Amino acid sequence: MCIRDRRRVHGKEKIKLIKSRKEGTMGNDRQSDVTMNQHKYLNTLAHVHQIRLDLKATQERYNKMSAELQMKLDEKKKKCQEIKLAFLELKREVARKAAFSRTGKPIPENMIQEWEDLEQSKSVELQRLRLELSLIHISEPTRLLSISYAVFCLKKK
Repeated sequence: MCIRDRRRVHGKEKIKLIKSRKEGTMGNDRQSDVTMNQHKYLNTLAHVHQIRLDLKATQERYNKMSAELQMKLDEKKKKCQEIKLAFLELKREVARKAAFSRTGKPIPENMIQEWEDLEQSKSVELQRLRLELSLIHISEPTRLLSISYAVFCLKKK
């Protein structure tokens, strides 16, 4: 073999060696990319899991607050009903002990019952109007014009 042939063989071996090194580093790059992607994926999963745990804790906290507020509301409704019934009983007692100013005769029980029925119907109507007013305020934008229009509609009825 001549020197030229040796150099060719030696050059071909160098080229093979360089190619194999490049392929090896490319393989390592690919492997490191895959490892990096797996790492990112696992981090993302961990982050999602943490967010779910935080959400669950927040939901539990708000459910507890909601239950406490509902309990307070129920207590206040009960107290309000007790006050309402006590006031109604007071008005009955006053009416039973009252007398007509000209005759001095006591007010008949049926007349007292009529007054109570009339007052109850007025109360029901008032509650209906309050609900209607609140629905108007909820559905309409809170502008002065629309509020005055809502009040006008209620006065018109």
